[in-house]
Amino acid sequence: MSKSASQIGSFSLQRNRKPEGDFYPRWLVQFRLPGGVRRRESSLLPVCERCLGVDDAAESRAACACVRDARAWGKVRLDELALEWKAGRLAAKAEPVVRPVTLAEVAAVYRERGPDDREGCLRALGRVLAASRGCGEDEVWSLTLNDLVPDMWDEFAWSYQEYERRGWTKRGEVEVPADAWAQIKRARPAHADPDRTSATTGNTSIFSLMRKAKAVLGPESRDSYLKPLRERFPESLRKWWETRINIKTPDTRFSLSPDVYERMWAGLSALKQDDPQTWALLRLHWTTGLRPCEARAARLSWLEVDADGVVMLVVRNRPQEGFTMKDSTTKQERPWPLPADLLELLPRIVKEGRPVFYDNAPDAYRQAQHLLGCETVHAWEKVYRRASAWLRGMGVEGTQTLYNLRKLVATVKVANEGLEKAQLALGHAPGSTVTMSNYAGTSGAIKALDDEALSPQAVMGMRRVPWVMPK
Repeated sequence: MSKSASQIGSFSLQRNRKPEGDFYPRWLVQFRLPGGVRRRESSLLPVCERCLGVDDAAESRAACACVRDARAWGKVRLDELALEWKAGRLAAKAEPVVRPVTLAEVAAVYRERGPDDREGCLRALGRVLAASRGCGEDEVWSLTLNDLVPDMWDEFAWSYQEYERRGWTKRGEVEVPADAWAQIKRARPAHADPDRTSATTGNTSIFSLMRKAKAVLGPESRDSYLKPLRERFPESLRKWWETRINIKTPDTRFSLSPDVYERMWAGLSALKQDDPQTWALLRLHWTTGLRPCEARAARLSWLEVDADGVVMLVVRNRPQEGFTMKDSTTKQERPWPLPADLLELLPRIVKEGRPVFYDNAPDAYRQAQHLLGCETVHAWEKVYRRASAWLRGMGVEGTQTLYNLRKLVATVKVANEGLEKAQLALGHAPGSTVTMSNYAGTSGAIKALDDEALSPQAVMGMRRVPWVMPK
């Protein structure tokens, strides 16, 4: 690096490379002046043949005539630029102004170009930000990517744990206030630190929401789905995305006690008389292990009969009806045989000619009847809440009571048919375990679960009694 006679600024000799790798035969000079002023000019002086093939010729061949001539030109030109700088005629080029990306822009592009589960990921992002900011989920989309900071994750975790402590995660038992997140923010201390020792079911939801929210703005999404916006992504977003929440999650495997399960089993017959629709929903989950979102979407048109006369509920991707499975890329359908008592009850609870509530389905499919006769979203929620309340009355704990029945089916399937077939029957994504990718598409027919397989004796094993010392 060479200085000017006035000691203002400096310069260095440089050369450009051709696309094929050789240097152009002219010396370039890079000038640096105070205030961030940069100027690169060609001296028009040639590089000699001996220096042309040397990468660091300006240093290693500093005594060469072509190098000395280029340095002499650079000193003269630097003095001229220094005078212009002192006179105020040179200024640093202004950095281009990058307009911050709003989350509304992200959502619009992600909805158009994103993966099949994009709506679920956007809902998760909205909930994470609403919890951390203490506002409604519809208000977060005016935020920009510059507003996302690492501390948001602990604020979200603390707020969601408080949401659980107040009982608001228990669907069917309480009404959640419209300003729930605002109430929680008012109670949240500065620099909130979530509970890092207790392993609650709410912590499982925290990790699930975090994973989905990060999927929207992570590197993979930025470089594929959000390409039109990625040049405007701030560098600070990387810290937000890399931050982790240090909390514990519980063991969420099937864990109903024998007493609770026997009460559930014994109480079903009375429920069928008192509330046939709720009984039908429980029976559906109990014998198929459907996800609640799948039961919500199921229609009578999903029922098919095989060559043996067995009626099955066929769960598969139905994009023309507005329904996709959780693993939306799979071609694997799940035909679940339905028990005879459930099929016999359907005519009693399904009203002829009533439209289903399918919000996002094309108009041509809106007339399809819901499997359990739910005509609106509100009607479905009421049945769901009654089913949850009945399970809680039997002693079932946790935030998503119907998922206990899905885990029950998983437990019985694994015991009767093995892990791989159980995973496919439940709709777990191929590749979710090491063996899944080798068995996807080869599971064969799904076997019906009869009452003998679901009985308390079969599920829980024979009851033990206290041992009595022989006399």
